[in-house]
Amino acid sequence: MELTARQNEIIEESIKIIDHEGIQKLTTRLLAKKIGITEAALYRHFKSKKDILLTLLSLFKEKADDVAKSLEQKSELGVDELQKIFLMRAKILSEKPYYAQIIFSTGIFNHEKELKEKVKEIIETHKKSFKRILKKAKERGQIKKELSCDLLAQSIIGTFRFIVTQWKIEGYSGNLKEKIKEMLNFYKNHVF
Repeated sequence: MELTARQNEIIEESIKIIDHEGIQKLTTRLLAKKIGITEAALYRHFKSKKDILLTLLSLFKEKADDVAKSLEQKSELGVDELQKIFLMRAKILSEKPYYAQIIFSTGIFNHEKELKEKVKEIIETHKKSFKRILKKAKERGQIKKELSCDLLAQSIIGTFRFIVTQWKIEGYSGNLKEKIKEMLNFYKNHVF
């Protein structure tokens, strides 16, 4: 998805407002004020608040699709690849912590059917990618054969989500990447 510099600025500021003040406070008036443009100028870039949110979610979906496509091209999938993906996500969230509010507060989109469906697509793409990695890891003998890839994917994603949510609640204190490394080492040493 190609966006103009102004559209990217609008998306980034929208995420920050949602993170700091909640989705209820995200209005086109406040958004325009924070960026330093008129509300009319904002509407030249997006038709509505819903359009902004759909674009934001579409960008997250596009990133999830990119990861899925890159995985399809790799023949040597396994536990190491899973670790790289989670550490990459921890790095992104460390650099832009306000993304956590959007990625893990999916309930804020339940009021709009289109937004809810987009979130569902993102979740399914992530789950499918992780299950594919886990299945390959199992085939390579890196994971116990009796473990369900579906349940394992849900468990790892859920633990990751919990750690990020706790990190957010604690004011983004501590090294998120290190916390995720600890989580992954626990799975690698005690579960797989």
